Formats: sequence, structure tokens, C-alpha cells
Amino acid sequence: MDQSNTSITAFAISKHLALSSVQMGLIFSAFVWTYAGLQILGDTG
Repeated sequence: MDQSNTSITAFAISKHLALSSVQMGLIFSAFVWTYAGLQILGDTG
């Protein structure tokens, strides 16, 4: 749900923080890779 909400507000966030679309993509990618890695670690229990 959070990813959906963030993608909807991405334009407003990037405008407010003066970020380019490439920078926003890097931020979203960093979130996804971190989330995926933690899912793998959390699944080993």
C-alpha cells in the first residue's frame, strides 16, 4: 500500500524537493532493493 501511495504522490514530492525523475527512480529503487533483501532475511525463520 505504501508503494502505491508514494508512486501517486511522486510528482509532488519531486517538485517539492527539486528532484529529477532519475533521482526519484533511484530513491524508489533503493527502497525496493532494501525491502526485497529484508524479505529474504525475514523468511529464513
